[in-house]
Amino acid sequence: MKRHKFVTPLIKRDGVWVIEDPVVVHQMYAVLHLSAGEECVIGDGSGMDTLVSLVAVEKKKVVCDVVGTLENTNDPQIAVTLCCAILKSDHFVDVVQKATEIGVRTIVPLITARTIKKDVNMTRLQTIIREAAEQSNRGILPILEIPVLFKNVFSQHPSPFVFLTQGGEEKSIVGGAAQLTLFVGPEGGWTDEEIAMAKERGALMRSLGKLVLRAETAAITGSYLGCHGLL
Repeated sequence: MKRHKFVTPLIKRDGVWVIEDPVVVHQMYAVLHLSAGEECVIGDGSGMDTLVSLVAVEKKKVVCDVVGTLENTNDPQIAVTLCCAILKSDHFVDVVQKATEIGVRTIVPLITARTIKKDVNMTRLQTIIREAAEQSNRGILPILEIPVLFKNVFSQHPSPFVFLTQGGEEKSIVGGAAQLTLFVGPEGGWTDEEIAMAKERGALMRSLGKLVLRAETAAITGSYLGCHGLL
């Protein structure tokens, strides 16, 4: 029997465990129509899951009993920070959703010289991250940072820096890295100045092959390879 998973605070109030997040409560009560006696998994977003048995599913809160706790070890061992240029339409939303499913730890909306769209809906993206983490049964909820200028990002995130560009090497491996920061450019690509700046910071130039990929495809593919130590 499938157990639904939710990433939300589990609060002990007046001696009982309750869920009060209105978004989660609405989903459990009105969308999934869960009922007393069913079991769910509640994640805390930092690697621990709690198995609960529902006692009462009400319109504004859910009461439950704790059955047990377990460390969630599903996330990749390599902590990948994805610095992706903000893309047009809903393409950046797609990147955030898929990067979460893949196992990226931190997502940084990047403003580059050729970035057209300069802002993101942080509230919407946080919701998408949580839903994607629940769907993929992640233990760790990714961090979504506020948009940052390309020139400022290097000092804020860990090396090695892996820079996806058509002129980079293919099938290279960052051996033994416990963490890395992956850079994906906008629809119009990187400028020569940005590539030069990245090289000055010691960035590794990597290519995903000779085919020209859309920015969102490069971000998703690069994220997977980075999480599994294949860049």
